[in-house]
Amino acid sequence: MHRLSPSLDIIEANLFAPSDELIQRWIANDATLSPATRAALEADPVACDKRACWEAPLEPPMTLLIPETRIEPPAWLGELIERKVAARQADFAPVPTAGQIIRVDEAISPEGPLGYDQPYPLAVLLAEPTEHDQIWYGWLVGSETDYASDADLILEDDDGPRDPLAGMAQLWNPVYVYLPSTHGVLAQLSPERLAAARALVLDFLTQPPPDLLRKPGILVERRTSQGQRVLTGTPLGGSDDPRHRYRTLYRAAADLLREPVRLAQLQPTLIERLLDHLRAAGEALGLGLTLTPAPVMGEPAATYHLGDWLELELHELPETAHMVNLRVRNLHTTPCRLQVIRQGTVRREHPLEGHQTTQLLLEAGSGTELALLDETGERLRWSLTR
Repeated sequence: MHRLSPSLDIIEANLFAPSDELIQRWIANDATLSPATRAALEADPVACDKRACWEAPLEPPMTLLIPETRIEPPAWLGELIERKVAARQADFAPVPTAGQIIRVDEAISPEGPLGYDQPYPLAVLLAEPTEHDQIWYGWLVGSETDYASDADLILEDDDGPRDPLAGMAQLWNPVYVYLPSTHGVLAQLSPERLAAARALVLDFLTQPPPDLLRKPGILVERRTSQGQRVLTGTPLGGSDDPRHRYRTLYRAAADLLREPVRLAQLQPTLIERLLDHLRAAGEALGLGLTLTPAPVMGEPAATYHLGDWLELELHELPETAHMVNLRVRNLHTTPCRLQVIRQGTVRREHPLEGHQTTQLLLEAGSGTELALLDETGERLRWSLTR
């Protein structure tokens, strides 16, 4: 059998062995380490070996007379460095975009870092946003192309600059990712390549495996059922196929992404938070906030009535973090005005005649408010804090 690189033991150690940072905290007797973490480190032979290496006394240097020589780095190392530099210098979209491959270095929840020890960065190919403004659906991405199966899309030179971490999209390993846990873009696939990934997923789920030799370490050029050319591995073989264990390792690694997503889903959405602020402001004036049922036909739209005074409709823009499209209709004949206030300063003002409708694009953030005024002065102030 073709010798696969890196070995599964190395992959497992990269993904799950205690990080050097954790070992150093253990050596330094860091008070923030829990008793359970200390006990786990003491029972882990890999952790103990790492600690022994860190604590071993340094041998005095030996004086050797070595002729001056110039050591050239191996070609493969130079290529990896060039690819990493090119990815860092690439002009990727500044906002989350379908087709981006993003890096995850740390598990971060809405309340902050969860403190998990993550020794190795993960990567995720973003497929599409969800109803939550900070959660995307996608697939885990690996670098170990020797372990590719027929459900792994191999990334190629034509996919543009990409970090070496982005070697293949594990289309058998779907995940959700909470965007605050991500730290930078590793690559960005074109819409055509993302469509090819979707087609390959559909084939994997609905079609029998391709009629290919079931052997690891082999890459094949194929066509999806929708006609796109793709480069993949071969279907999984029997129980002795090392790719079974490879999948088990990366499915376990994907668990790191799940807790931030779960905690984020427990939080109210941006629209829900803004409506809570509006409800509180209306109750101070004796005005209830009621939901008008959306029409059965056409695009669903949640319309709210603030008493018999205003009609409001809010739409979050998932492609632009924390932006809200607000439509407001004055239900009275008396004119009023809307003011957008940031840090106590009026930035914009929108007159609203009787029964007139206006539309505003608002950025929800700290110190942002919307004030409603009529001929008697300010009547309502609505916090747009996230």
